[in-house]
Amino acid sequence: MTAVLIEAHRPERLILYEGGDHSLSEYREERLLRTREWLDRYVRDGAQPPSLVPHGD
Repeated sequence: MTAVLIEAHRPERLILYEGGDHSLSEYREERLLRTREWLDRYVRDGAQPPSLVPHGD
């Protein structure tokens, strides 16, 4: 899904949790916090998404 979002020029953030099951049940609080931060920043507050133009080498 991350590759498709990048191709579509849609902001995304991929966070990997070691040993996490599909619903990340062991990381529930962290998952909810990160989701809330993302929605607050880009939906509620209307922040500009980060540049999706690759840079560097």
